[in-house]
Amino acid sequence: MTAVSAPATYAEWVPLLVRFRDGDDSVLELLLAGTLEWTNVVAERWTARVAEAFDARLKTVTSRLQLALDRSRGDAFSVSQALLGARRALAPLHAAAAMPCAPESVREHFAGEVARFAAQTQESLEASAQRNRADVLLKALRDNPLTVVVPASLSGKTDSATVTTAQAVPGRRILL
Repeated sequence: MTAVSAPATYAEWVPLLVRFRDGDDSVLELLLAGTLEWTNVVAERWTARVAEAFDARLKTVTSRLQLALDRSRGDAFSVSQALLGARRALAPLHAAAAMPCAPESVREHFAGEVARFAAQTQESLEASAQRNRADVLLKALRDNPLTVVVPASLSGKTDSATVTTAQAVPGRRILL
């Protein structure tokens, strides 16, 4: 099997962006190392492909979050886990938004799209919990906001089922 190198031409970018769009985070390191000759035609096509990938990934985050919240049945722990999973799913998008090959304005646009998605989703969930007078749910939503940026793992390994334990804050007791 041949080693895949960082993309330099539009033709090399396309298959990697398709894999990223389909949820393959193992290509993230290559995307961040890629280069691109920023001409008008290439820039337009490349930006459209990246936007398509981001849109597809955000729709996937939305559907998985909705499914997890539906299954939680208002249980605070399950809601917290659903939000944590969504934040982890947004991490590769935050990382991809910083692709150095793109001009600053394009990077800012994609970073803004991810941040806007997180903020709007968080606001919508909180508003729904307030309308339903679900105080426990509202607390879980506020304690685990989607707007917190989780660093993406660039190891190429993607394991969405892995749950990391939180670090204890000095002076606080954690009861299990």
